[in-house]
Amino acid sequence: MKPGDILTITAYTKSGFVQSTNVRVYGTFQFKGLEKSGLAGGISLMDLMTFRDLYGYVTPEKLAETKELEKSAGAHYVEKDKAESELFGGSSAVVTGKEQRIDDTAELGGLKQNASTEAKLNQPYTQEDLDHGIILNAAIILKDPSQIDQTLKDIQAVSKKSELGLKVVTWQKAAGMIGQFVFVAKAVLYLAVFIIFVVALVIINNAVMMATLQRIREIGTMRAIGAQRGFVLSLVLLETLLLGLSFGAVGILLGSGLVKWMGHTGIPAGNEFLYFFFSGPRLYVTLGVGSLIGAFVIIFLVTAISALYPAIIATRVSPVQAMQTED
Repeated sequence: MKPGDILTITAYTKSGFVQSTNVRVYGTFQFKGLEKSGLAGGISLMDLMTFRDLYGYVTPEKLAETKELEKSAGAHYVEKDKAESELFGGSSAVVTGKEQRIDDTAELGGLKQNASTEAKLNQPYTQEDLDHGIILNAAIILKDPSQIDQTLKDIQAVSKKSELGLKVVTWQKAAGMIGQFVFVAKAVLYLAVFIIFVVALVIINNAVMMATLQRIREIGTMRAIGAQRGFVLSLVLLETLLLGLSFGAVGILLGSGLVKWMGHTGIPAGNEFLYFFFSGPRLYVTLGVGSLIGAFVIIFLVTAISALYPAIIATRVSPVQAMQTED
């Protein structure tokens, strides 16, 4: 098919019967980032008015048409308890009349039927037409994703107050399997980052411990001339924190430059899994101020925790023990 052709779409309505409608093909589209995914060929975009017809939504035009058919056929509603008498009661006489031939062209409207279908396909809809009707799902994109929890509560409060009966969920829950996949990927990433921090903590701890043990005589001499335990503790911690934050700042600067460069060139997806995960052939990364602040806080905590034990060891060095140490 090509744009401009008429496509007949058949679907099940909410109540379970089959409904068909004609719709014009306006064009084709392509999902960016899902070109190699099986999902790309299994999703179509449909206008809201056609969806309402297929879903079984009764439009004013259909309601008027139904009333006209009921009037011409002499149909009327009967109460449930009177259904038997209405259908099978009354006179049993058969009323006959002269033979009347049914004119299919007249009944179906002839060419007017085709003209009506063409007019419906080309009918423009106003914003008021689109606003009044049935919508099953709606997506809300937040400018600040961190406000998602509060936004969910606000929408639920409005729904409860207006008795709308809305079901408000996050995009991950609404996406189903894809949302769970994103959650698992984030969990794996956080686990990897946590392991890196543990390794960094152990390395810094060993380095500070070795540096402390190599300066036992100096620490003992300071204690002998009046240095208190608190002074020695703060001295070791301050030295370690200054070194950690200084080299951490250098690492953040180098990392920021690398991220900025990758933000322009992108990280290529080497296989279909990464193609789907990156939502395209390349991943263009960005770096925010919050990430930089978080990096500084993490460096500070890791350095402080790593230096705490060696600093405590340094405070326990006595002057006598230090003077007896030869090396």
